Amino acid sequence: KGTLVFLTACTNLFFRKRQKQLLEGLSSFYDGLKTVKKVMPILIVYVILSWLLFAISYFLRVRAVMSASLTDACGLQHSPFWPIMSCWIISMCIGMASFIPSGLGSSQASFAYLISVAGGDFAQATAAAILAKFVALIVIFAFGLGSLFLIRKQSSSSVRTGLQE
Repeated sequence: KGTLVFLTACTNLFFRKRQKQLLEGLSSFYDGLKTVKKVMPILIVYVILSWLLFAISYFLRVRAVMSASLTDACGLQHSPFWPIMSCWIISMCIGMASFIPSGLGSSQASFAYLISVAGGDFAQATAAAILAKFVALIVIFAFGLGSLFLIRKQSSSSVRTGLQE
């Protein structure tokens, strides 16, 4: 009976110390949610704009590699925007369902297959999908590297100005 009282006292002491930390954490979490709620409409517009621009750039990259092949095979008189975009959307869903980071490989393989089913050349579709992914990754890498250098430059300049004061 004495051990039970001792354990109860210890757990109450432990949880009282942690309760303050938990409440402070929840308070800052709710403050963050209030901030997100204020900027949510702008974020939604940016996300939609980002996906639209990515889709258009993907289409332009694929069309640059295989425009004649798909246009002739589908019997289209104009640019094959809808066949490419529908294959891209389905391949992105397949890439997400594969649980591979960024759907790397599975989305490109499914895109090449879907384009070949639509009547395009499989080799050109494979090259277009790989090239489009490579260009997208290079752009992401360049922006990430540029951001890293910018952050380091700003932090080193703020450290220097702090030391001079």
